Amino acid sequence: MAASTYELPGVEPRAWLERIGEDPGNAAFPLLGTLVAEFTGGGSEGGLVFDPGAADDALAGTGVVRPEVDEKLFDACADCFVREGRLPGP
Repeated sequence: MAASTYELPGVEPRAWLERIGEDPGNAAFPLLGTLVAEFTGGGSEGGLVFDPGAADDALAGTGVVRPEVDEKLFDACADCFVREGRLPGP
């Protein structure tokens, strides 16, 4: 986001985690334990990597291909979030 024209206010990690924890509907809520560990020294301390292998396995043979996340896809997602009011506009 920082490399794009979208401006998001800075939020301290602890405040961000609290906001996620207060909203079970937040898409990041299921990852809260992992995120807390990452920010408090119980995780990989910045080396967190999400492996898409299970998704690729599930899609095998369906004809559906998981797209690689590149700048074009990221921008399309960000634009969608702006249109839905989930992010402020650029």
